[in-house]
Amino acid sequence: MRDFDKFQSETYGELDFDQVVAKIEAATSSASEICKVIIGSDSHPENHHGVRFVTAIALVKEGRGGIYFWMPRYYNFSMALDQRMIEEAWLSVDCAMQLRDQLGHDNPQIEIHADVSSRADARSFSSLSQVKGLITGSGFIGIVKPDAFVASKVADRHT
Repeated sequence: MRDFDKFQSETYGELDFDQVVAKIEAATSSASEICKVIIGSDSHPENHHGVRFVTAIALVKEGRGGIYFWMPRYYNFSMALDQRMIEEAWLSVDCAMQLRDQLGHDNPQIEIHADVSSRADARSFSSLSQVKGLITGSGFIGIVKPDAFVASKVADRHT
């Protein structure tokens, strides 16, 4: 398991993983609102010298918006697109597993949004079956583009 230690939030500033878990527990414990926990990652190559990855955790209140936390990490070696898609999925699954362990199994199901496309003409399509298998095999709900907004919009915003 990887360290998820320095998350950022536009609302709360810098938080460690335990503080993020506390915010999620507070949001999901309210019986009056349904709050989904969604995790997604995105990456961006940086001048053939490395790759910047961002993992985002979003709390979405149905019909009322939400809040998110993100954590960047940098790999100082380049990766092919398929490798990046698998690494993005693994970062999301790893974060979700740690979150599930902290929250316990009584909390809402965690969704994972993957930045791969279900369109056969898209470049990331070749990674679709591997990514979906990794996510669902780990016990999570997997959502891909065009519906994977946490990966393709939220995490992407910070890559």
